[in-house]
Amino acid sequence: MAPQRKKTTNAGAPDTEGPNLHEVPIGQSSPNELTSTQLIEKEKRIKAECAIEAKKAAAAGKKAAAASAASKKAAAASAATTAEPETLNNLSQLENDQLEQNLYNELNLELRALEMKKAHLANQLATKKRAAEQTQKLAEAKRRVTGMHAEIQKMQ
Repeated sequence: MAPQRKKTTNAGAPDTEGPNLHEVPIGQSSPNELTSTQLIEKEKRIKAECAIEAKKAAAAGKKAAAASAASKKAAAASAATTAEPETLNNLSQLENDQLEQNLYNELNLELRALEMKKAHLANQLATKKRAAEQTQKLAEAKRRVTGMHAEIQKMQ
């Protein structure tokens, strides 16, 4: 008999193994997988967080722009003010890049949610097709049995 191996784990570390697939009932997804409604809720939370971050970034950008503008105006008295428009352009470019990234993230989440929904609908369709085929087979078997009963009645 081979010696049994002990499973080594860290006392403070969480169990990183997923559920045993033999323990998950058929037709039920693993608890680690998100349902489409959970994914949509997560998407809404991320959108809200992104909007808040964008507002914070815009506010911080405005404060930085105001502080930068004030320091630039002080420096403008002694030198030419060509750097101020460049700073404002850079800030607006950063804001535009951030908004573009947020939009990309939102669209990516929507795409994932739609892909999950598509897969779920495909599974439902396949299940319904199998059920329809089984119903047809059952109806055919019943017709055959009825025919056999009729033949038996004729013989008796």
